[in-house]
Amino acid sequence: MPNVAPTPTQFFNRHIENVIQEQGPSRSFQLPADVNTDNTTFEYLGLKLGKSFAPPKQYRTRRKRVKINNTDQTPVVQLPVGQALGTLPFRSNANGGISPNAPEQYRAPEPRQSASEVQGSKNEAERKQEKHLAMAKRIEQEILDEEEAEREAEEMNAAPMLSETDDELKRKKAEALKENQSQSTIPFPLLSKVEIKCPPPKPEKSIWSSDETNPSKVDKALIRMIAKDILPLRTVEKEGFQFFMKLVAPKYKIHSRQFYTKTCLPQLRREIEQKIKSELKGMASISLTCDGWTSQNGKHSLLSVTGHFLDKESFKPKVIILGARAVKGRHTAVNLSDSMASTLKDFDIDLEKVECCTRDGAPNVIAMCNQLSIKSLHCYAHVIQLCVKDVLAEIAGCQPLIEKMKKIVRKVNKCGHLREVFSDILNDEGMLERCLVQQTEVRWSSLYKMIAAFLQNRRALTVLILDHEDLGFPFISNDEWETLNLLETVFKPLAETTTSLQSRFGAPASVVIPSVELLEIRLDEMKVELSDKHAIIPLLDKLIESIGTRCAIYKKNDFLKTASFLDPRFRDTYFDQSHKKYVAKLMRKISGVKEMVVDAPIENDSEKPSIFERYKKKKQRTPEPEAPTDAIDDELEIYLKGAALETIDPYDFWRGHDDLPMLKALALKYLTTPATSSESERLFSVSGVICTPKRSRLSAENVDNLTFCSLNLGIIGLDFD
Repeated sequence: MPNVAPTPTQFFNRHIENVIQEQGPSRSFQLPADVNTDNTTFEYLGLKLGKSFAPPKQYRTRRKRVKINNTDQTPVVQLPVGQALGTLPFRSNANGGISPNAPEQYRAPEPRQSASEVQGSKNEAERKQEKHLAMAKRIEQEILDEEEAEREAEEMNAAPMLSETDDELKRKKAEALKENQSQSTIPFPLLSKVEIKCPPPKPEKSIWSSDETNPSKVDKALIRMIAKDILPLRTVEKEGFQFFMKLVAPKYKIHSRQFYTKTCLPQLRREIEQKIKSELKGMASISLTCDGWTSQNGKHSLLSVTGHFLDKESFKPKVIILGARAVKGRHTAVNLSDSMASTLKDFDIDLEKVECCTRDGAPNVIAMCNQLSIKSLHCYAHVIQLCVKDVLAEIAGCQPLIEKMKKIVRKVNKCGHLREVFSDILNDEGMLERCLVQQTEVRWSSLYKMIAAFLQNRRALTVLILDHEDLGFPFISNDEWETLNLLETVFKPLAETTTSLQSRFGAPASVVIPSVELLEIRLDEMKVELSDKHAIIPLLDKLIESIGTRCAIYKKNDFLKTASFLDPRFRDTYFDQSHKKYVAKLMRKISGVKEMVVDAPIENDSEKPSIFERYKKKKQRTPEPEAPTDAIDDELEIYLKGAALETIDPYDFWRGHDDLPMLKALALKYLTTPATSSESERLFSVSGVICTPKRSRLSAENVDNLTFCSLNLGIIGLDFD
């Protein structure tokens, strides 16, 4: 049989079979780019886009599917003869024929072509060559990527899972990848795929998210704003507020008023109570103030309770609001004591730690303190106001004069037209614009402030009364103006004393006895200075008598005397007899320390003359010499050697005197009590703002919660934790 040249397809099929036999079916083949034959397809290879490629079935040792691409189209790939797999021992010519290097039996006669056809054929061959080469490289790369992915998947299944925090396993994996890359025959770097399993992320709660039982951060901030600024709870339902929140926080869902009233407000109170309880852990003892109050409509009756203590470590004075409890039924001592005991129980305060309670002079409040076995102190500011009333009762026609002033002030302040007229008169007279002050019975020194403002605006008021007789202003004679001058002069020392007593931390009970003594000295000096004004002398005498009578109980009170003794501003100065022995007895009760003798720091004398210095000079006594017998006497001697200066801060003094341990322990107890119940008065001022006629439906519980939260937020801050 004559030798017949095989067709190109037969030739390459044989060549591929030879290559598979020699190198196995798993070989990755490179398609030569210089073989090009038209109208010849490799359907034998089974290459299709999106399908798989495999060698002949008889040579297939394992099935390995290689994904060519991700397209959904599956046309047959038209591969010319020049794209056969494997490396041929000879090349085809540019026209698709067999290369001259091939054996003669494989050669075929070449057709004759013109020059233009040859040139066009070359250009077409080059384009097909580039196209086929790119397709072959893409197919080969996809095969290699799939093999690499499967190999890495097998390694990952056998190796332990890596975590982002396991540095050692990460390092070993990186070294292994580097070694594999250095040994690879592939001329491009391998891609490493590391599977990292992380726990699913926890959904973080947004500041806007909330439900009916768990307020969001915005809800908490909103209820704090309402409580601190004494806003109505229905603020959240007002159209203007909702419009504002919709603009600045469109994600925020505004709940109903009931949500903020029944959920947010009680939760805020619980948070504040926990904060107060943590503060109370640093106290040695606590003192209280209490007072009763009834709203204008008579619907709410409250008992205020405030706490005052010193931090054991820093000796810093602190104040807290314990509550404004509603008192149901009659205000008997039993009902009041039950309310007080319940308040103390809420904050885990033992009655044994309550040192003293500053109160008003109501008999039911006194009985309440006695029933609870709590030492009590009559508010010093209340006593001063009682002395003022004693003086007013002594002046004939004083009460009608006060009523005249009240009527004038009420008319001017109430009528807008009269306010404008009064302001114009002040401008015409070249006087400063001042408001007239109305007396309020529950406000200390309000009568003095009304009289002082009246006298400052005397000329303007005279013009107003004379020029507007048709308005019905009461007439004030010259004698009445003179009486007002006398009252202003007499009451000025009392008003200054009352103002100084309202300091939150600057007026402990230790100032009561020195204040009484200094007030009496000041009034005696005024009698000498104003001896030419005969009308004022009887008023001063009456005031001195009233103070002596009403304040005598203070001078005999051992608790107040001990507090003054432990105040380094006063020490043992303001007593007719030394209080040293009584304090020594108290020190022995708490003693248990070893004897010690410590040098005392001596303060420098103050160069500024004051009423304190005049008092010490007037009532200076020679102390009885006593030889120190033990550590208690030594400690007392060291303390009393220091100078009693009015400029000393008692809290700073004891903070830096650990060398006087027993006296410091007593100071922690006796310097906690306030001289007045001004904190309770401030509490009721807030309650009065809350209980307005427009909020008449507020429950007693909500009044207590709002008052409690408003005042305590002012003390501990809006951003407390």
